[in-house]
Amino acid sequence: MIALENPIWQSFEGGYRTKYDASIPLKSLEISNNQTEIEELLDELFSKLYHQGDVGLASYFTLPHLIRIGIEKQLYNWQIPTLVAIIEIARHKKNPQIPKEYLIEYKNELKQLTKLIDVNLKTEWKRTYSIAVLSAIAAVNEQIDLAEIILEMESDDILKKFKLFLKSKNEY
Repeated sequence: MIALENPIWQSFEGGYRTKYDASIPLKSLEISNNQTEIEELLDELFSKLYHQGDVGLASYFTLPHLIRIGIEKQLYNWQIPTLVAIIEIARHKKNPQIPKEYLIEYKNELKQLTKLIDVNLKTEWKRTYSIAVLSAIAAVNEQIDLAEIILEMESDDILKKFKLFLKSKNEY
């Protein structure tokens, strides 16, 4: 994991394919105990790291820190697993690749997502959080097609069509 103090963060691009130093909001997230500020920082990271399927190196290198901070602060927020899911899905498409020297460590760090899930097991999960977690688990395990399908279950229209499919399947 690249330390947040490393100046290399200034050279990374985010979801808009422009430079975005994600270490700044991550450092603020680490020290904040104000729920409103935490929400605003997560909103910023969400909007800057992913844009219409585009991600950059800042997107990838943010995820391990976001998971770590989420575990330390016991954050229950749909944006963390959703970012893991959508950035991992995007990584397998037409986006920059993670440099080979970081790939194994990156994948290992993402597996820490299970610890974030563990700290939130006693919380009553909302549907959005459940979908995000399930999609993120699939994405971290490189089941990209399944991760995409699970994310689509957030749509009421897709869910209605799926229920009709299940009903018609059970009629045979």
